[in-house]
Amino acid sequence: MKRLLRFVRLVAVVILLLAVVAFFAGPLTWFFVLSIRPATTDFASPPNLAFVPSLWAYVYVLIHPGQNLHNLVESLIEAGGALAITGPVAILGAYGFSRYRFRGRRVAMLWLLTLLLTPPIATVLPNYILMNSIGLINSPFGLMLMYQTFMLPLSLWLLRGFFNDVPIALEEAAMVDGANRLRALISIVLPLAAPGILVALMFAFVFGWNNTLFPLAMSNGATQPLPIGTLDYFTTTGVTWNYIAACSIVTVFPCGTLFFAFRRYIVKGLTFGAVSG
Repeated sequence: MKRLLRFVRLVAVVILLLAVVAFFAGPLTWFFVLSIRPATTDFASPPNLAFVPSLWAYVYVLIHPGQNLHNLVESLIEAGGALAITGPVAILGAYGFSRYRFRGRRVAMLWLLTLLLTPPIATVLPNYILMNSIGLINSPFGLMLMYQTFMLPLSLWLLRGFFNDVPIALEEAAMVDGANRLRALISIVLPLAAPGILVALMFAFVFGWNNTLFPLAMSNGATQPLPIGTLDYFTTTGVTWNYIAACSIVTVFPCGTLFFAFRRYIVKGLTFGAVSG
C-alpha cells in the first residue's frame, strides 16, 4: 500500500512538473514552429501540422537581406557595454555597503530599492532630457548609461547579500598576513562569492538585453537593439509573423544559451550562503 501511495505521488509530481514546463515552454515552442513553417500555413484552419520546416525566415532577418543583423549587433554592444560599466561599480559599491558602517547607509540602500520599484516609464522623460542635453540621444553609450538605472541597483542589492555571506574573519586573517583591503577583496572575497557574482551579473545582463522602453525613446534605426528592430514587421499593410517569430527566437537564444551554459553556477549562486551559520 505504501509503495502504491509513493508511486501515485511520484506520478502526480511528474504530471505537475510537465504541466508547468508546458505552460512556460508552450509560447516559445509555438513561436519556434511559427518561425520555421511556410507563411501560407500560418493561419490555416484547421491548423496544418504537416509542413516541411524551413529556415527562410532566419535567413531573411539575419543574412539576406539581413536587415536585423545590425540590431543584433547593437543589442550585444549595448547590453555588453552596460554590463561592463555595472560590474566593477556594483562589486566595489556592494562591498562597501557590506563591510563599512557609515551614516546614511540604510537610507542609501532603501533609495536603491526605490529605483527598482519605480516604474521605468516614469524615468523616460527626465532621462531623455538629460541625454539630449549632453548629446547622447541615438548613441549606444547613452543607452548603456540609461540601463544603469535598473542594472546597477539590482546588482548592488544582490551582490551585497552575497558579500555578507563571506566571513569577514577570512579577510582579517589575510590582512594580518600583510594584505591590504583591495588585495583581500580580490584574493578572498571575489573567489568565494564568484557564483553569486555570476548570477547577479547575468540577471543584470538580461535586464539590459530585454529592455525596450529606453531604446524605443532614445534610439534611431542605426542604434536600435533587436527587440525594437522586431517592431518594424508590424506595419499598416500587414504583420509578417514568421519574421517576428524568427527575431523573437534569436532574441531569446543568447540569454537562454548563457543560462544553460552556467546552470550549475546559477544553482550555486542562488543557494550561496543558505547554510551559513
